[in-house]
Amino acid sequence: MSGFARDLAFALRLFRQQPGFTAVALITLALGIGATTAIFTVVNAVILRPLPYEQSERLILLFESNVQRGWPTFSVAPANYADWARESRAFEAITAITPGTMALVTNDEAEQVPSTTATAELFTVLRGRPLIGRAFVAGDDLPSAPPVAVIGYGLWQRRFAGDRSVVGRSVTIGDRPTTIVGVMPQGFGRGSPDTDLWLPLTIDRAQAERGGRMLGVLGRLAGNATIDQARAEMIGIADRLARTYPGSNAGWSVALVPLEDAVVGRGMRRALLLLLGSVGFVLLIACVNVANLLSARGVARQSEMAVRRALGASRWRLLRQLLTESLLLGLAGGALGVIVALWGTRLLMALAPPGLPRLFEVSVDGRVLAVALGATVSAALLFGVAPATQVIAARPDDALRDTTRGGTANPGRRRMSQFFVVLETALAVIVLVGAGLLIRSFVRLTSQSIGFRPEQAISFQLTLPEGRYTTPSVVTDFHRSVLTRIGDLPGVEAVGATHALPFSGMGSVRPFVREGDVVSADNAPTSEYRLITPGYFAAMGIPVVRGREFTTSDVAGQPGAAIVNESFARRFFAGRDPIGQRIKQAGGDATVPWLTIVGVVGDVRHSGLAADYEPEMFWPEAQAVWGATLNRHRRGLTYVVRTAGDPVALLPAIRTQIASIDSRRPLVNARPMRDLVSRSADLQRFSMVLLALFGGVSLLLATAGVYGVMSYNVAARRREMGIRLALGARPRALLGHVLRSGVVMAAAGAVIGLGVAWMLADVLRTLLFQTAPRDGLTFAAVALLMLVTASVACYLPARRAASVAPIEALREE
Repeated sequence: MSGFARDLAFALRLFRQQPGFTAVALITLALGIGATTAIFTVVNAVILRPLPYEQSERLILLFESNVQRGWPTFSVAPANYADWARESRAFEAITAITPGTMALVTNDEAEQVPSTTATAELFTVLRGRPLIGRAFVAGDDLPSAPPVAVIGYGLWQRRFAGDRSVVGRSVTIGDRPTTIVGVMPQGFGRGSPDTDLWLPLTIDRAQAERGGRMLGVLGRLAGNATIDQARAEMIGIADRLARTYPGSNAGWSVALVPLEDAVVGRGMRRALLLLLGSVGFVLLIACVNVANLLSARGVARQSEMAVRRALGASRWRLLRQLLTESLLLGLAGGALGVIVALWGTRLLMALAPPGLPRLFEVSVDGRVLAVALGATVSAALLFGVAPATQVIAARPDDALRDTTRGGTANPGRRRMSQFFVVLETALAVIVLVGAGLLIRSFVRLTSQSIGFRPEQAISFQLTLPEGRYTTPSVVTDFHRSVLTRIGDLPGVEAVGATHALPFSGMGSVRPFVREGDVVSADNAPTSEYRLITPGYFAAMGIPVVRGREFTTSDVAGQPGAAIVNESFARRFFAGRDPIGQRIKQAGGDATVPWLTIVGVVGDVRHSGLAADYEPEMFWPEAQAVWGATLNRHRRGLTYVVRTAGDPVALLPAIRTQIASIDSRRPLVNARPMRDLVSRSADLQRFSMVLLALFGGVSLLLATAGVYGVMSYNVAARRREMGIRLALGARPRALLGHVLRSGVVMAAAGAVIGLGVAWMLADVLRTLLFQTAPRDGLTFAAVALLMLVTASVACYLPARRAASVAPIEALREE
């Protein structure tokens, strides 16, 4: 231990004597280790850390599935859920869930809060234990049960100041007096954004609807059951239901997805792992740069090592000294790297898309620190072993002879430096190719025509509780009053509403039939549908191609009207004019009306920038009064207001107008439409920005490496350059010779890097939009950038070589 302590003290003394070398090495390592640790911090929280539920790996989401119709996962019909829960043995418990928001009123103050409505089994499935009070019990979800609620820790602190007597208190939720029966502990449910409120989902399991699919379903595997066993059992149950109820269940099966996979999503998982791999390349480049620095420093210490060898020091003793120096340098760089990681993690959270799951769980924990330590030790070995081996491998007499002869380039050192340059250039090219592909993809994605104009428009949601807005006519009257009041505000150009706004993540699909077709509901074609109010297309900036928009005369009791988009017209009325044609929802009872198509509008990329145009049919909100699902949609509309100026400035006036109609109706998710569109590309933007940043750092480090090697070579060959000039060599030829040698190294690294990037290109395929993973232009541009940058890095050393004064170089000998 005393020997190690002496080595450590000697290393510290050397680093203090060489502050320039020490600073450059530490900064390089801190950047590499810090960036790697910051990215791993996010990966750890989002992917590696288990969800905050007991045995979260046994939580499974269950979906209905109809592959023939292109729906691998779909919401679940209430009656099918009831059969699953009753017949399944592979699941300990199964619960039905519908997330949303609810209006909470306390002390005459209304707030729309995130909520989850679920059957009584919810907390059994999640194994959630209240902090105070109780969770749901059997019977809470019966139609005759009194309304109860469980609230989240955040809501408890925010609205009730942490008062423990809140249990048993009555509050107004959705215009219904509701008793709070429990408070969940802090952090419960944080696999997704915090839920403030849990309410029982009332399902009459004996008479539940089988055709309308609207539920999310979550189950916990029982005992030692596996997901494969559960899948086989559920498919068997689905097959029996399809035979028993062919009208609603023919063609439908079941799909099972682990909750942990569903929370993160494949796209986000791949993006984060890609960033982790890319930042690993940055760390390698940093290690190579530091290895180059140590190698150059080792040449200067060859005489020292030769003397120590001549005095009897063993190779192992010298190797231990050099590795101790590398380890100390690595640990110091790692400590600085953790500081960089703390800052970098905050930067990542600021850059991260709002939809990044579990973002609020990102923190530096023991696992992250262990990875930082591992990266530090690995880096120390990577950059320390090769230079140390080279130094102690030199024979003492050769080292002393080289020292006395003056600046002669050491061939072994030169070859190692050239290898390092080729390696870091190749690594930089790999990262740059990935960044280039993502940039090219992002430009194409954001240049897509989306079919509407988000500029100068704002959207917000209003939800009407069933307890107060009891009939379809009352709901329609409320929406018309809001549209009229907002439309009369100065600066408002148009206002309308829909139940499913583009880019909101909400969509609705229904089977339909055309007049004259003879087809069963199970075999009927399907289309997306939207409930809208008059003024919606003008507010959205969606062009009416033919026919007319809906008007205030399209109400219940009048002939049914519908509008379709161009994709609908092309697919279902090819060669015919859709105006005047009649369609209706397939299935249902005699109350489902025929709707006459009165207009055709332009296509909209409803599901996001990368989505294709889909057939859509639009129904007037005031006429869509058949069926429980449609009436539920009508109670929760999203309004769009188009203004002549800044739409955000009108929000206070909009709130005032709505409060004058119903003071308990808070605006939810009020935001400019351009922000909603921008969020559609958040994942791509996040990946592109970070990979471009890593690419820039890689290019900078690789350029520094080329410059350092060329500077060393020129300094080591200074005498040779002087002799060449004295014998008549032209400075321009010498400049070209040095420049050529550096560019050749960079070119070799670029070729290797392009080859590796070509082989790894498919990793990026799922993150690219209309961009081939082996896009020739991107590969060529990266190669050119690398060569131009390397040429610039070589130019200054080459210029110094060409300007050597022969007499001064020879005098140094």
